[in-house]
Amino acid sequence: MNAGQLKETITIFAQEPFQNEFGERIEQLVEKYSCKAKVEHRGGSRNNVNGEVFLTNSKIFHIRIYHEINDNDIVSYEGKKYRIIDVEKIKEYQEIILTTTLINE
Repeated sequence: MNAGQLKETITIFAQEPFQNEFGERIEQLVEKYSCKAKVEHRGGSRNNVNGEVFLTNSKIFHIRIYHEINDNDIVSYEGKKYRIIDVEKIKEYQEIILTTTLINE
């Protein structure tokens, strides 16, 4: 992995179960860590579904291999949250490739 390409800062969040005051079990985002990443844009579109604008946006993040991450985590980049679709570890290059899609909120 070429460390000079890791120019963008991303934050990784874990989803942890939480019980609120009404007894509901909900998922709560807890920050795990921030790290440097190389970011690639893989396309996107804007669709109108039932009168609501729906954005599809895909990004690929390259991070160092020593970070602990799984496909249930959430990536935050430039104020937007991305759901991890695939986690691919490449030991030859000492990197993890995260394929993500934008979470529409």
